[in-house]
Amino acid sequence: MGVFGLQPGAVAQCRFVHKRLPFALGCYAALALLAWFTLGSAGFYVGGRLVQMRTAVCIFLGGLTLKTLIAYKAGW
Repeated sequence: MGVFGLQPGAVAQCRFVHKRLPFALGCYAALALLAWFTLGSAGFYVGGRLVQMRTAVCIFLGGLTLKTLIAYKAGW
């Protein structure tokens, strides 16, 4: 047991988690930018309506970003 009854590696793990969040968000942003500029007019139909691939990829990455932020706030 360390100071205040914590394990010695607990503080280091907390610092590591705080460095991982900006890295993950940066990766999501980079993937969204790459998808936006590389996927041109490609698309598919959903319910008789044309949806562009880059819009679908950005929505998907937005969902992953939201999941990451919720997990961060929950302390996972």
